Amino acid sequence: MKITPSTSPTNKKGNEFRVQLTVKNNVKQCQEVEITSDDNGFIKYLSGPSTYETCICTISDFFWDIYVPESTYLKASATILPYKNKCPDSDEPLLYGDPYQIYNVTHEINVTP
Repeated sequence: MKITPSTSPTNKKGNEFRVQLTVKNNVKQCQEVEITSDDNGFIKYLSGPSTYETCICTISDFFWDIYVPESTYLKASATILPYKNKCPDSDEPLLYGDPYQIYNVTHEINVTP
């Protein structure tokens, strides 16, 4: 699994941003994934949940609109959840690893107004 973050300002003051996280599944099986963003004291979420749970078969994009009064880091994570039942083929065995092991990829995004 690979995650690619990006940010873009959404207002003239430059303190509101749209954060996009692209999650790519690198295996030939759909994966049940939890997408989260770390809620630190400097980030206010303007829209959307800070956590998504979904099935990713190829590539999916997730968005958060945020407000930051000063420079901070947003930590975004994608975690494979092998024990959930969100994918149509979730009864199939995992193609790699322990079915009870949770696999996680995390990326810190610098957000500067």
